[in-house]
Amino acid sequence: MNEQIGMLVGSHLGGSIKYDDTNNYSPWRKYMRLRVAINTQEPLKTEWTFDREQGAAVKVIFKYEKLGNFCFVCGILGHTESYCSKKHEPDYAETEKKW
Repeated sequence: MNEQIGMLVGSHLGGSIKYDDTNNYSPWRKYMRLRVAINTQEPLKTEWTFDREQGAAVKVIFKYEKLGNFCFVCGILGHTESYCSKKHEPDYAETEKKW
């Protein structure tokens, strides 16, 4: 949980903009805040697993703030479930929601 790891994670999401170093108050903190530039035409990523040089793999679960209109069916910003074209496809199943 440091700036170098934060920038690595941010680069996986899109473009790293800022690591929130004001979140470094407690050794027990369970999350890291980042500001990233993302492509709003692609689904948001929910998780990422990466291997460390020494030790077990690390799984990072992403949570987002201040998204605006977000579709829980396809994961893309700009519309809601009611207007999602994927929801109206013949092979769509209600259990496909990942978010």
